[in-house]
Amino acid sequence: MRRNRFSRHIRSGTASIPAGNRLPDIPEQQLFAQVDWSPDLATSIGDVFTLEARRTGRMFADDANSAQAKAYTLLGLAARFEQKTGAWTWRGGFEWAQ
Repeated sequence: MRRNRFSRHIRSGTASIPAGNRLPDIPEQQLFAQVDWSPDLATSIGDVFTLEARRTGRMFADDANSAQAKAYTLLGLAARFEQKTGAWTWRGGFEWAQ
């Protein structure tokens, strides 16, 4: 459901926002995908590897729709592990995003 536009003309103080303007900070589209992989060799120590991608479309930065933020894509890699030793559980990992 697309409800990301002003439905009527708005006046507040000195600001005037025409009907049909897009709401600020809401991208036109967004896509997120993630793949987790846990190889058989690494399951004994709880290793999981993750690859993710996020695409965010352009968006307006103000109510008047006079300033825009460009679309962008983020890619991320992560690895984490878990090791149980008696009553203790050790967890660690790292993440990288570009």
